[in-house]
Amino acid sequence: MKTRFWGIAIALVVCAAAIACVTYGYQTVPNRSVPTEVAPPEGGADQPFYDDLAPYGSWVYVSGPGWVWSPHGLQAGWRPYLVGHWVFTDYGWTWASDEQWGWAVYHYGRWHQDPSYGWVWVPGTEWGPAWVAWHEGGGYVGWAPLPWQVRVQAGVGIDWAGVNISLQPASWCFVSARNLVDPSLRTYVVPPARNVNLIHVTQNVTNYTYINNRVVNQGVRVESIGRAVGHTVPRYRIADTESPETTRGGGVRGQDFIVYRPDPRRGRSSQGRIDPPGHQERDRPRDFRGRPQQPDPENPGTQQTPPTPPPSTQQSGVSGPSQNDRGRDAHQNRGRKFIDALTGQQPPP
Repeated sequence: MKTRFWGIAIALVVCAAAIACVTYGYQTVPNRSVPTEVAPPEGGADQPFYDDLAPYGSWVYVSGPGWVWSPHGLQAGWRPYLVGHWVFTDYGWTWASDEQWGWAVYHYGRWHQDPSYGWVWVPGTEWGPAWVAWHEGGGYVGWAPLPWQVRVQAGVGIDWAGVNISLQPASWCFVSARNLVDPSLRTYVVPPARNVNLIHVTQNVTNYTYINNRVVNQGVRVESIGRAVGHTVPRYRIADTESPETTRGGGVRGQDFIVYRPDPRRGRSSQGRIDPPGHQERDRPRDFRGRPQQPDPENPGTQQTPPTPPPSTQQSGVSGPSQNDRGRDAHQNRGRKFIDALTGQQPPP
């Protein structure tokens, strides 16, 4: 009996050891769902406004847009174009940011939601009054950051660059039309839980164009906002300042709206840094933020000069739109369809 007992005990010990070996061997297999650390390519310190933004966030390398800037110290529910308000200028609807770094990230480049970092800024070199998609209807106005792939081209308008993407409901900010120009705009933004419904009851009115070589944001008719507010919306002229500390994200001075618009080459590192500080800080303390009708121009006396058709279309006796004009109109129609799909108006192509 003892011999049989010890035989069973030895067999159990051997089985336990075998199971332990098998379990240990399985755990040593790398988890393919966790990306391995890959050295980022060179060029991080050469991004526009690198030195200006470094004190307020980290420059990181992400899949897709590449080098981006990740702001620090954000609150729960934060999203781009939330902390500030709208003013109407000779460039159309212009964002007046209350954030110290707003002069750069809301007028140059685009925004992108990264799975690891949340909202990050994708550098750009063209200044614009704002880079957002617009929705309007039912007494509400909404806006959301344009994706980083979207461009605005002279004579074309929105260029979707062949991408098939959509804006998430949480990306939008909606307010009553009467509050759009209120300096305390943030306090009137409706809870994001209502965004899905508001996206469907409003219509896409995104409209960017070039007038006199400047980007004009004409998404929402200023006259309709004036009727909602109960008085004429003030119109300002864009004027430049030499210091970002003067107005932070922009400020009114008389009939002017003062903005800081430096050369995008300013702020790039002059010391040739390659790996910006914080580019591998994936384990740093996280911020409390979530993851993931065209109106008349301001100056009626100025009109956008149509592009000159190619010599082959300049023939006497030829009536109707030229081939170049027809191609441009088709391109604009495709751009409008893309923005409609982007903002939830119809299924994407």
